[in-house]
Formats: sequence, C-alpha cells, structure tokens
Amino acid sequence: MIWEANGLPGSGKTTVFNQVLCYLKSEGFQIFSLSDVIAYSQNKRETKLTQLICALLSIRHILFNISVIIFVCSIRLSKECLRYAMSLIKLNYQLYRMKKKMDGIYLLDEGLVQFITSIPHNKKCWKHHLMLKFMANTIMNLYPDWKMINTFLPLEMVKQRSKNRKQNTSRFDCLNDTDLINILQTKDWNLNILRNLFSERLQLILDLSKTIDENANIISKQIKFEEIDK
Repeated sequence: MIWEANGLPGSGKTTVFNQVLCYLKSEGFQIFSLSDVIAYSQNKRETKLTQLICALLSIRHILFNISVIIFVCSIRLSKECLRYAMSLIKLNYQLYRMKKKMDGIYLLDEGLVQFITSIPHNKKCWKHHLMLKFMANTIMNLYPDWKMINTFLPLEMVKQRSKNRKQNTSRFDCLNDTDLINILQTKDWNLNILRNLFSERLQLILDLSKTIDENANIISKQIKFEEIDK
C-alpha cells in the first residue's frame, strides 16, 4: 500500500512522516520511505544515471514519460523544470519496480503529486487540465492501492516555518515574504487541481497546525485500519 503526502513546502510533512515511520516500525510493520524507493537497486552495477536512463526508456512508462516532457515544454523549458521532471519520471520507475518485488507499506512524504506540482513552480496549471488528468489516470492505473494524504497549513504559518528552517536548500528558502506568499498560493492552486483529479481515491485530510504526535497518530491509525481491512 502506498501512502503519499502532498502539501506546501516547509509545512512539516516530512517531520510528521518520520514520526509515523517510527510508530509503525516499532509495531513490526514493513515500512519503506521515499529515500528507500529512490535508493532501490536490483544489482550492484546500477547507478543513478543508469536508473534514470532505464526510467526514460521504460516501455511500460513511456506514455507517462512523454506526457511529463510535454507538460514541461508547455510550462517552461528550463533546467529547474527538467530536474523535477526527471525526478518524477525516476520516482515513478523506482516505485513501480520496487513495489513489484517488495511488499509493504510505502510512506512517501513527497511523491508523484508533489513532484508534478513542483514542475510549474510559480505558474498556475489552469491550461493543462487534460495533461494533468492523463498523468493522474496513469498513476491510478499503475497503483491500485495508492492513497493520498492532503496536508493543510495557513500560508502565514508556512511562511514562518520556511523562514525558521534556515537551510537555503530549496527554491522557497531565499524568497522575500511577498514572493514567497505568491508562490505558495500558486503551489496551493496547483495542488488542489491534482487533488480533484484523484477524487475517487481515499484522501486523508491532515491539519499540520496540530502537534506532530496528533497527526502521526491520525495517519498511523488510518494505515493500520486499511491494513487490517484489505
């Protein structure tokens, strides 16, 4: 079963997911994180480059890959957009082949939806509905047990948490307050478009203004309920 979080950058998704990971591992569940998926290798000769090449050339994923490239070109062909597009293509490839070999619970604090909305960054995707719908349908067909965790946090709180990180590791960390709010609003707009396209799948709503333990307990209980029910 795949549980993928989406939400605004810097809002606390990873912190909550790390806590969920600890909870479920302590109870004996087989858990895989985003880093496990990215690092997954079937033989010692694989490198990041060969994985990306295999992902790009994968027959099973060729239509999805083409749709991602077309999406990039229709948004803005830049190094940054291409980087996120390649990350999306590789993540999809890695997740699919790992899941075929290793059964368990996949907890992705950043997943396919998050990467799709990272490509346009500061541009609204209101002209790209058909392309996004195709990508959404492809994901749902590839992963029948795929579920979403939609996280929410007021923009002012996201802004404050982003400022407190002091990491300067993302495109959001060095922005002034006005630019940061504008881009966060655009990101939120694009996320809501994707969420609507996945409306037939289970979508757990998470309020990140609650404590880490509260949210981690909510996710853990839902995951255990779904595991028992399946």
